[in-house]
Amino acid sequence: EEVRYHEKQAERIEQIKRLISTSFEATPQEMHDKKWLKKIIDKYNHPQKYLPKEEKKVSFYELVELYITKRKIVESHARVFRVLSRAVARYEGYVRATDKSRRSFTWDIDRITRDDIENLSDYLRNEKQIADMHPNIFKKLLSSYPAGVKKGKDMIQERGENTVIKMRTRLKSLFLFFVEEGFTKNHPFDGIKIGTAKVGTPYYISIEERNRIEETDLKKEWEKMEA
Repeated sequence: EEVRYHEKQAERIEQIKRLISTSFEATPQEMHDKKWLKKIIDKYNHPQKYLPKEEKKVSFYELVELYITKRKIVESHARVFRVLSRAVARYEGYVRATDKSRRSFTWDIDRITRDDIENLSDYLRNEKQIADMHPNIFKKLLSSYPAGVKKGKDMIQERGENTVIKMRTRLKSLFLFFVEEGFTKNHPFDGIKIGTAKVGTPYYISIEERNRIEETDLKKEWEKMEA
């Protein structure tokens, strides 16, 4: 046992000597001091301290805000992107809360697939009904969004197909931006037909209705609709 211990120590000393020799040749002479030597030995004894640190990945929600800033989108239009951002955050939380096999699911722009886009679309169409079925889950989701998400009104409303199509179009624009800016090489919308918003029969309003619209605080009404 004692012989094995001494053999092990002798091997450690040889490894340190080789490490010093390699570093000596690669380091300028003026840097050969006590600190330099101490660091080499510490690096040998605690290699985990010197592993390269992983860069924090920028989240989808932070990138939405970057898109709004870099594209210089006006506030009224920025709101619809933030509505989308919050809807994606709720979908992410809903999946984690209800699917045991995806407890760690995140809307990772490098991993999102065509199926994820279609699943999100189905969720957007039915979010109001889903929220009504799971009030406790959505109470939590509406009060605790991920970092980077700009909070809005704590309510979820019915969505028609035209609204879902517009949200899908905005999401595609975001992914194109992510690729252009070098944040990902992922193209989850490849092969997806977004569809076209349908325009109904023109409806002509009366003078009385026109006057009521003029007197309405549209900004206030819009804020009521935000989720």
